[in-house]
Parts: sequence; structure tokens; C-alpha cells
Amino acid sequence: LRQIIEALIYLKHLRIVHTKISSQAIYLADKDHAKLANFEHALIYPVNRGEISVEKLTKEEIVRLAPWLAPEVVVF
Repeated sequence: LRQIIEALIYLKHLRIVHTKISSQAIYLADKDHAKLANFEHALIYPVNRGEISVEKLTKEEIVRLAPWLAPEVVVF
């Protein structure tokens, strides 16, 4: 579990949203190594806008990213 959380933190720094995390997206390489896979539906946050905030996103970006944003962040 720790390796998957570390992978998600790393993806956040790369501005990537996995979108399909499930047991089918986690592979055990061996008894000590977990891998996160299935990135075909991953989304990339907009870049070059400083910190991400809903106020800086376009309507299209909000619609695309809304299912993966915290509910308290998506206030119209």
C-alpha cells in the first residue's frame, strides 16, 4: 500500500490523475514491490498556471477533471 501511495504522490507532482485506480490496476512485481498500471484513461492537469485551483481552470477542464476533484473544491 505504501508504494501505491508514493506512486500517487509522485503522479500528483507530475500533474497526472490516474482516474482508474482499482485492484486490476495494481500489480505485484514480487513480494516487496507493487506497481501501478493502466494509465490509458489518465488525465493531465493544465500546466504553466502556477498552483492548480478551480478558479484558474476553464469550464472544459473542470468538466473533465471534476470526478477526481474533492467535492469541497468544485463549487460553482
